[in-house]
Amino acid sequence: MESTGVRDYFLLDGHLSVFIEVPQSNADYIAWLLQRIRRFGTSDSICWCSAVCVEVPDQTLCPQRFSGLSHTRGGLVVRLSDLTQTSQFDKFNPFGGNVRRANLEKDVLEKDVYVLPLRVWRSGETWAILERI
Repeated sequence: MESTGVRDYFLLDGHLSVFIEVPQSNADYIAWLLQRIRRFGTSDSICWCSAVCVEVPDQTLCPQRFSGLSHTRGGLVVRLSDLTQTSQFDKFNPFGGNVRRANLEKDVLEKDVYVLPLRVWRSGETWAILERI
């Protein structure tokens, strides 16, 4: 059977800001850890932490949960997986184990629809260039 898997690649023109909400009591330790990770993502990733700043994110730049027809701002609608409040890493092993069972138990990943502040700037048959709205 032929594979129907799809993998998206993104090339960014500049830095990517990632906001992580952590307790203030752990902020310094987590910042220290983030700057010691050699790469984020898969083995062919060239994404790493170049700086850590403590600040409140601009909510207009953050993904917003899709709220149906009341969403008039526009943007790119995507379905994302996220860790739940009760996620425990002993039940989530991306390199094996029983991820499917953990997902069915709803204790590791939850899926929700978000609107990203992006739009298609140019596109072709198998590619698209996105820009921030």
